[in-house]
Formats: sequence, C-alpha cells, structure tokens
Amino acid sequence: MDKRLKTFFIRINLVLKVQPHEIPILIYSSLCFFCILSSYYILRPIRDELGIETGTKALPWLFSATLISIILLNFPFAWLTHKLNRKHLLNFLFRFFLLQLLIFAFLFSTNPHNIWIGRIFFVWVSVFNLFVVSVFWVLIVDLFQEEEGKRLFGIISAGGSIGAIAGSLFTASLVEHTSKTNLLIVSAILLELAAQAGMRMYTVRAKLQKKEIDSTRPIVENSSLFWGLLGMFHSPYLANAALYVFIYTATSSLIYFQQVHIFETGFSSAGERTSLLAKMDLAVNVSTLIIQILFTSRIIRFLGVSGALAMLPIIGILGFGFLSVFPSITLVLIIQITRRVGQFALAKPTREVLFTLVSKEDKFKAKNFMDTAVYRLGDQSGAWIHAFFSFVGMNPIQISMLGIGASLLWLWNGIWLGKKEKELVLKIEQRSSLKKDHL
Repeated sequence: MDKRLKTFFIRINLVLKVQPHEIPILIYSSLCFFCILSSYYILRPIRDELGIETGTKALPWLFSATLISIILLNFPFAWLTHKLNRKHLLNFLFRFFLLQLLIFAFLFSTNPHNIWIGRIFFVWVSVFNLFVVSVFWVLIVDLFQEEEGKRLFGIISAGGSIGAIAGSLFTASLVEHTSKTNLLIVSAILLELAAQAGMRMYTVRAKLQKKEIDSTRPIVENSSLFWGLLGMFHSPYLANAALYVFIYTATSSLIYFQQVHIFETGFSSAGERTSLLAKMDLAVNVSTLIIQILFTSRIIRFLGVSGALAMLPIIGILGFGFLSVFPSITLVLIIQITRRVGQFALAKPTREVLFTLVSKEDKFKAKNFMDTAVYRLGDQSGAWIHAFFSFVGMNPIQISMLGIGASLLWLWNGIWLGKKEKELVLKIEQRSSLKKDHL
C-alpha cells in the first residue's frame, strides 16, 4: 500500500508539480474556492438577466452604484484588518454576505417582479463577488511563496473553475424549473461550506509550518483605505498592476454593453437568455479547468510572467477587431468565452504571483483596493465611456476601435509588469545569497 501511495504521489508531482506535503492545504484551498465560485455562478446568470431587463440606459447607473458601494465597503474592511486575525476576517466576511443572501431569497419570494429589488441585487452580486474572491486570494497569496504560487495557483484556480462549472450547470438545468429563492438558498449553503473549508485551510498550513500562523494579533495595523491608494501611487510596480486590472475591466464593460445591445432583440424570452448565459458560463469554466490543470503552470514557466500577462491583451486586440467587422450574437459569445478563459486560466493566476513579492501591508491593503475599487472603477469607466460615445453618435463599430487602442496600451503594461517581476525576484535572490554568505 505504501509503495502504491508513493507511486501515486510521484505521478501527481510529475503532472501537477505538487509535493506530497502540499496536498492537504491544496485540497482545502481548492475546496474553498470551489464553493465560493459555485455559489457565485449560481447567482451570475440571474444577475445578468436582471441587468438585461433593466436595459442599457439604467446599467451605467447600476455600475456607478456598484463602484460607490465598493469604495464605501473598503473603509470597514480596512478597519476589520486592524481588528481581526485572518481566520476571523474570513469567517466574518463570509457569514456577513451569507446573511444578506438569505434576505434577498426572502425578498424574491415575496416580491418576485419588483424591479428595484432586482437592481439592488444586481449591485449586490457584483460587490459580493469582488469582495469574497478578493479576500480569498489575499489570504492565499499571504500563505504561499512566489515559487509555490507559480506551481500551485493554477491548480487552486482549477478548484474554483470546477465550482463555477457546477454552479453554471446547476443554474442552466434548473432556472426554468425552479424559483430564484431556491437558487439563492443553495448559493448560501455553498458559501457556508466555503467558510468551513477556509478555516481548515489555515489549520493545515499551521501544522505544515509547525507554528501558529493565525495568532490573536490583527492582520495589519493603522489600516485605512488610503494606505492602499498611497501604496499604488508610491510604487510603479503596484501602479502598473492596478492599471492592468483597470484596462481589463474597462474593456470588459465595452464588450458587455455590446452583448446587452445584441441580446436585447435576439431572444423571445428572458428564460432563453438566462439559459444561454448560464451555458456560456459553463463553456468558459470547462475550457478554463482543462487549461488550469494541464497547461497554466507550464505556460507561465515557458512564456514567463510577461508572456502570460500579454495573452489577454492580445485576445482583446483580436476580439475588438473582429467585433468591429462582424457584430453578432455568435461572435460576442466567442469573444466573451475567449477573454474570460484567458483571464481565469492565465492572467488571474499570473497576476496573483506578482503579489507574492510585496509586503503584507500591500497584500491586504493595496491588493484589496485594486481587486475591488480599481476593478469597479474600470467597470464604471467603461460603462460611462460607452454611454458618452453612444450619446455623441458613435456606433458600436467605432466604439470597438477604442477597445483596440486600450488593448494596445494594456499589452505594453503586461510586458512591463513581467519584466519588473523578474527584476524583483533577482533582487530577492541576491539578498538571500548575501545573507547566506554572512552566516
């Protein structure tokens, strides 16, 4: 039995580049992300359908409300990092959103067609996704080293992709046969399971390092939203990491509005739209999962951080180029699927590696600010850019040309970040070598 187990671990290491002692924490971190994304992807098609029902004229205001909510929530989040340790932060945040999810389930059961409940829910789902996923990755980046991140972040992301597949499949199969209330209750149960897996993740890591990671001390001191903002202004590395997020979300909004415009007249019922959106999510997550398990770590090692970060801007350039010539439902689906696969399978895991090299303060302040406020600022900017240029008479083809220009800037930004990350790794290795020489 021991020989078989040893052979199994050898094969795992050959395929996934995972050491035997890393397997327990990898399981719990992947399970936590599985539950988070399955919870969210049950909600996502419902949110998108409510956004389509709201119409393109109201969407920029919903994006604005999301941005304002994100910025305001960063203040209590910063305060919590000053008061709570990692376990308690994870526990509190997940239960906070779980309670709100149950409240929405009740509201939809009593007022299923209230447009304002739908609009508030649209904003809430966007906030929920950003904060829960952002905090998860902040904690993961704080647990793993840079070398571990290059090997393991793709696998942890794959756990999330499997969860996203499960959530998308669940909604696609049942959305026309059950109520929103029932779907929201299932999502809440999964969020509770994510909290439990997250707690075990820290316990296992503490045993692995043979010390208590999560002491009674707070995560960081003197926490403030502005610490994250100042950190980005004072560091070109962090500023460009923020720019990468900003351009991604801004261009995503431009494509999203093209999608809404085309989808408004392309279907006979809301159920058809919701089902197709869920199936699109399913296609994204199946493709992402295959790449994450088999290719992500290999691509990052082969192309380097620069090459991996450049892939998504290249997809953006090609996508906007084709959209300016052949605007259609099929093309929008292909572009959305390709961009999102590139984001989840390559850009996101690679971008997380960037933060394994920064201080703990920057991980919990600057990174969270980027993943929430800057992320939504990009969304908002893209929404109002689309609204403004539509108002002055630009057609979707001309707006797509703007997306090409933004993607070219984004390409330069990704290559610069990769080069800077390589320089930081070399500096850290040199400092480590000097310390060894002095011993």
